[in-house]
Amino acid sequence: MPSYIPLTQQKYCCLPCCIQWVMLRRGLNLISQDEMAKDLGVVIAPEDQRLFNIKMKVAGKLPQDRLGYGTWVYKIPQFLKKHKISLAVERHYPSKIGDIKNFLCENLKAGNDIIVSFNMAAYAKPGSGVNYGHSCVVDSVTVKNKNVVVTLGDPAYSHRKFFDIDLQKLLNGMSTKYGEEKSFKVFYEKCPK
Repeated sequence: MPSYIPLTQQKYCCLPCCIQWVMLRRGLNLISQDEMAKDLGVVIAPEDQRLFNIKMKVAGKLPQDRLGYGTWVYKIPQFLKKHKISLAVERHYPSKIGDIKNFLCENLKAGNDIIVSFNMAAYAKPGSGVNYGHSCVVDSVTVKNKNVVVTLGDPAYSHRKFFDIDLQKLLNGMSTKYGEEKSFKVFYEKCPK
């Protein structure tokens, strides 16, 4: 079972911060969230450039297909290669995985790290108006009262660092109900050449 030291994200930087959790657990040198966000293609609101020490990609108006600012494209493999980080990553969509509980458990047992992206609306109180994408680290999987429960490590400054979510709620938040299907990103040690 992975054991993470929680870190807190900079605005829009849940995915970069989750990658920092992975790097820290594996004893790798950390890279600033500013630099990671730029390399990962994070898009921010113009008024928030003041929060970053690096010139970021800004969008004055959100495209119709976006719920909010943040990571709009998948650039993790390019980021790992650019910084010569000895990890590989694979994306897995729930619709393509047979037994998701087994998939998660087997990857955690193998010592792999899993970052999951989902829409927080699936976790929020109904009627709260919460509707945005977020990334967390999968810390563990358990069964409670016959329900599969996933413990997530959350980088958000406004959330507990670890919380439980029913696997079905998580999968609901990853589904096409909230736009494009979200994925699990599995990090593992890259084989030396």
